[in-house]
Amino acid sequence: MMDSAFSDDEPLEPLADGAKTLQFLLTLRAQGLVDIAVLRAMERVSRVIFAPARYADLSRTDVSIPLPCGQTMTPPNIVASFLGSLGVAAGQRILEIGTGSGYVTALMTEMGAQVVSLERFRSLAIAAHERLMGIGMRAVELQHADGLSATRLLGRFDRIILNGVVETVPEGLLQRLSPGGRLVGAVRVDGVPRKLIVSRVGENAVDHHLGPAVRLTPLSPGVADAL
Repeated sequence: MMDSAFSDDEPLEPLADGAKTLQFLLTLRAQGLVDIAVLRAMERVSRVIFAPARYADLSRTDVSIPLPCGQTMTPPNIVASFLGSLGVAAGQRILEIGTGSGYVTALMTEMGAQVVSLERFRSLAIAAHERLMGIGMRAVELQHADGLSATRLLGRFDRIILNGVVETVPEGLLQRLSPGGRLVGAVRVDGVPRKLIVSRVGENAVDHHLGPAVRLTPLSPGVADAL
């Protein structure tokens, strides 16, 4: 694994892969995203691998990128914010709803998590699986499934991430959180998508915290076999 440009007490230094990556990460830091573990993962996992080829020039900019099936790659600042709030750590079991390109999956895997990722669009799931295998991330469990029901999954999870907006978090997902676990996503409040953090503070109690408005695509229930 390559040496990182990030540490808790050292300044940033350019890597061999060029100034664009460094500038991309400095832009995120300038927005107040200072979680070193997240930034280090974003340094090591190239977003360009997960972006459609025609949008490769946008992969190191802080913008959403169109994907097939009407989906998008989430802007990196939101990805970093969500992962920072999630508190990803090595050994955690994480449930991801909405695999998309597989980029967020790769970041969490790079951070040492055991990721179970669910994608409702078959073509996106297949493409993400190929990308992840191509960079050696074979420990990921990726399923073509309805992530908002997640009825076929076994066990509970330390963390759950929703890569999109829901009207309300399904109770079935909250029941998948282990005690001390955390869910991060976005929920629509008065028509505006806002960041949501849910923490399980006991076996039967959860705490909800609403954050700022975010620009994300909706998460829909069901599976799309034709796509």
